[in-house]
Amino acid sequence: MNTTNQTCMFFHTIKIYTIGDSQTFWLMVQAIGVISTLVLIWRQIKLQGLGNSISSLTEIEAEWKSDKMAEARREICKCYLDGNAGGIQSAERIACFFETLGLYHQRKMFDTILIWELYSSYVENYWPMLKPRIQKMRDDDGDRSIYTQFEGFYDRMRSVSKKQGAPTDVKTPEVLMAFAKWELETK
Repeated sequence: MNTTNQTCMFFHTIKIYTIGDSQTFWLMVQAIGVISTLVLIWRQIKLQGLGNSISSLTEIEAEWKSDKMAEARREICKCYLDGNAGGIQSAERIACFFETLGLYHQRKMFDTILIWELYSSYVENYWPMLKPRIQKMRDDDGDRSIYTQFEGFYDRMRSVSKKQGAPTDVKTPEVLMAFAKWELETK
């Protein structure tokens, strides 16, 4: 048997064992087509979810920068600098905002690093400023679940800060006062 016949026989054997007959070939092509379609559908769903997250974050950011929220942030920071608790509505507005954001984060509706970039400095300062008031609410009502999502969000953001190499120390009164002054200057 010459070399040409051996080569032809080799490729014929490979064809039979790898591709088989035409029915096997077309099944393989269909499988590749189905897998490709599923990958594209998965990618589209992922992109749609990302688009929804961005839309939701835009709405959340609009709420954070709204006039009512800016007024509440101003009042809490001003009262903190003056050494008093401030209005209950302002404290509730800020605490409810972070309670909701903490719930969304816990449910993995948003990317952790994205939320950390946008809100960690705020939550890591507002929680210590509002914590005494929240603890008093918990004691007065006998309800330990009041603003637990806010508190959990604070803990998770501190954990991410530590992983990112950012300062994670508990905020001292001096640091909180510097934050409050900064907040008042930027409003």
